[in-house]
Amino acid sequence: MATKHHKAQLVSPVLAEILGLDVVEIEVDTDTLGTFSGEIERTASPHDTAIAKARMGMDASGHRIGIASEGSIGPSQSIPFLQVCTELVVLVDDIRGIVITGTESAYDLVAVSADVDPTSDLADLLRRAQFPAHAVIVSALGASVPTVIKGIQDLVTLHAAVRTCTERSPHGRARVETDLRAHKCPSRQPIITRAARDLADRAATACPACSAPGFGLIRNDIGVPCSWCGYETNTLRARIHGCVSCAVEHSEIIQPELADPGHCPWCNP
Repeated sequence: MATKHHKAQLVSPVLAEILGLDVVEIEVDTDTLGTFSGEIERTASPHDTAIAKARMGMDASGHRIGIASEGSIGPSQSIPFLQVCTELVVLVDDIRGIVITGTESAYDLVAVSADVDPTSDLADLLRRAQFPAHAVIVSALGASVPTVIKGIQDLVTLHAAVRTCTERSPHGRARVETDLRAHKCPSRQPIITRAARDLADRAATACPACSAPGFGLIRNDIGVPCSWCGYETNTLRARIHGCVSCAVEHSEIIQPELADPGHCPWCNP
């Protein structure tokens, strides 16, 4: 498993329990593919980034099976005003030529951010940030040369970082935000573990057609028409399960006909 942030301990128990896999942690600089704090931009999708991480570990170790995880945080598409954390754990198997992916999403991630100066009262921010159990990052706003101080978990270091960053900011302001790296963010860790369990359960499921491991959910079919106006709603019509090796797909019908007008953006905006 390629990781810079001690993620193997989060996934190895479930992969050992369900698949009998012995996970070996390979420390590689996965930050080169992008960072949560933004000083290195992630240019690929989360899924492609996770695969690239796994391959970094495979290249470094010589193993033909690699594991990696990648997280993303953004606005929820289904619940307005909430942020959702989505974790992916991928298994790249070059012996069989397949990639298996486990996913998990959660709304209870601790993720706060505020712009401050050295005179700011940080008490409420730190309470919401669950500091010091959750580390924070301090960065200089608008600095021509990025200044980012990570992994802060004590008040002395925090106040010193705020002073340093405000001095380097042309606006005299610093940003204090949750350090979202897995080893510094306890509320993120169980989400990664649940994504690993989803991966393990899927890897333990054989395709009914070709017997390859990894049969499971590949997409949701959204768009049941409203029973009043016929407008396409966001109601789930079916879950599509498929194989990572062959092209076979099975549909699990959830809502085959018409949707309740209460879920229609036209009838019930």
